Amino acid sequence: MLHQRIELSAAGGFMTTYLLEPSSQIQIGKKHPLILVCPGGAYLRTSDQEAEQVALHFASLGCHAAVLRYSCGDAILNGVKAGGLPNPLVEIARAIALLRDRAEEWHIDPQRIIVNGYSAGGHLCAMACTAYARLADAIGRKPEDVRPDAAVLGYPCIDLEMKMPLVPLNGFIIGEIDPANPRAAVHPLFLPAYREVDGQPRMDFRQAMLKVFFGTAEPSAAQLHAYSPYLGVTAATPPTFIWATGNDNLVPAVNSIRYVQALWDHGVPCEFHMFGDGPHGLSLADETVADGPEGVNPEVAAWFGLARTWLKHMKLID
Repeated sequence: MLHQRIELSAAGGFMTTYLLEPSSQIQIGKKHPLILVCPGGAYLRTSDQEAEQVALHFASLGCHAAVLRYSCGDAILNGVKAGGLPNPLVEIARAIALLRDRAEEWHIDPQRIIVNGYSAGGHLCAMACTAYARLADAIGRKPEDVRPDAAVLGYPCIDLEMKMPLVPLNGFIIGEIDPANPRAAVHPLFLPAYREVDGQPRMDFRQAMLKVFFGTAEPSAAQLHAYSPYLGVTAATPPTFIWATGNDNLVPAVNSIRYVQALWDHGVPCEFHMFGDGPHGLSLADETVADGPEGVNPEVAAWFGLARTWLKHMKLID
């Protein structure tokens, strides 16, 4: 397996590859599909839970894989001029273009490059699917160089105008909470999400995403529309497999439903699964990524097999 880190921008974004080595004994000269995994993390970090293990699962299906560790936090707008694209969008465009440029060398099928994103990473992938012409222009390439051939999205953030539930500090702190100063317990990465509501400490991840993505917690309606992928769906948007859980406590499942509705309205092939029960951020929902028993959910873990079946049906994997 060819495993290497490739820098994508001065802001810190990079891609790690998990490429199958060509064999002189089996499938000689075969070119494989590639899955580009984009972890979530509210654009404050990229989650390990939705990264390497996901890539390795797809590699087990005979796919090349890569993980995009896009810029997060303050680095999102680092060096970005007024009106320019946030760095994560530039980085995903460069990653896809690079994979196509080196397709012959790395035995990649350049017509089967599939983006796979979760939560904020799902937003990034959906933007790549709906705004690829804009992304291509930003890096001086043709739209076909950066357009994904398909997408597999898990609990994506799709509508930036939609409110998100405020959640308690649990899970986002270091040490014990001092009632006199609860903010001091919050992990530094998550401080942009901290706010107090009616005197109670809460985490507001929509506020945090807007702050780091636009530089303000109150972007204009035009900005929100331009970065809400469901509003950019056309008949040329890539086919999409999408899943969510009905009681997601951070990104309401209606985000996925709006994207699916837009795909259906434009005749784009898609498959949608909404599982009844499961918290946000389940990823593979099995023991390989779970950080406790609540992260293991066999019903939700079925999504991976369903995605495999859909990808095979669409002739996107072998």
